Amino acid sequence: MLPGGEDGWRTVAAPAARFTIARLDFDGRPTPDPTMIAITDRPLAEAVAEGGEDAPRWLLPPDRPGDVGCVELERAILVVPQFLPVTLAGHTFRDAFAIYGPGKYAHLYGPELAAAVAARTPALRAAADGPARFVLGSADNHFHWLADFLPRLALLARRPDLADGGVLVNADFTPAQQAILDFATDALGLARIVPRPIPEGLVGVRRAALPTRIGRADAVRFWRTVAPPAAGPFRRLFIRRGAVSRRRLVDEAAVAALLEGQGFQCIDPGQLSFARQRQLFAEAATVVGTHGAALANILFAGPGTRVVELRTAAHTSEFRDLAAAGGQPYAAIPLEERRESHPEPLHRDVELGAPGLARLRDLVTGTAASGG
Repeated sequence: MLPGGEDGWRTVAAPAARFTIARLDFDGRPTPDPTMIAITDRPLAEAVAEGGEDAPRWLLPPDRPGDVGCVELERAILVVPQFLPVTLAGHTFRDAFAIYGPGKYAHLYGPELAAAVAARTPALRAAADGPARFVLGSADNHFHWLADFLPRLALLARRPDLADGGVLVNADFTPAQQAILDFATDALGLARIVPRPIPEGLVGVRRAALPTRIGRADAVRFWRTVAPPAAGPFRRLFIRRGAVSRRRLVDEAAVAALLEGQGFQCIDPGQLSFARQRQLFAEAATVVGTHGAALANILFAGPGTRVVELRTAAHTSEFRDLAAAGGQPYAAIPLEERRESHPEPLHRDVELGAPGLARLRDLVTGTAASGG
């Protein structure tokens, strides 16, 4: 369990974010022999300072430190669904563009990707120029959609022309995601966007406008602009796992019974409209939930909302970091894994157990007022 104060709560300091903006140019020289290409990752700042053929240059500096940036890439390959750009010289810049954990990218640095980039190079060099395509990106995971991709719209609020060539998303883009996109663009005063889905794999883009990685503070700032939280939060919410096939909370009924006795509403966000999810979490004073994408809805809650995450050691820190960025006191309660349920720890069923239930009772007793 993460250490806390005497009452078990603490507000975690938000980690520092890194923001870089660049432009990658290619002068049309012949591509190296494919056997000589190696896909390598470089720090973007190092490449900027070094200069040369593959040197990034500033395109759209942020107004102030902490703002998200954007790069324009000419004749680049997008690795989808990670939406990681690869230059024709074989360079990636994960420090600026990586969204997921290292395991999602490790397989890209072998000869197969190098050969694929080399094979696409002649056609990409010969492609006619035109307006840049704005890489919004998307994911079927609710957390990544809300926290890592949609806040990129802040750039279009500053520079609507970045979308003149169209907006790119993943091929699994859904009507529900379109509805959330419509809400956000309307709140920002932008024209409705009907994005172009692109398939998973390698996609050559003649000219792309690609935002740098969204920091957790950026995501919070974006959603508090687009969907401000309620002035007087009062609800106490417990997020049910719902009809999931893995990472089930096996004693969820006992957890729900305990929390209902303390005035909590038990909700399954997957069964609610986006508007209803926004409303509930905007009015939330306390949120309890098992590690999972639905906890991303704390983006709609205001500072001071207390967040209790039920999690195992295998679970990543997204929600702790999100709570820290939002000024939301955070507490974690460890879960017990059901090892027989799945070979991968991240996907195993979990149980709170008697000690965890007692800890949860201690945390929620006497906290924010209950709501209906």
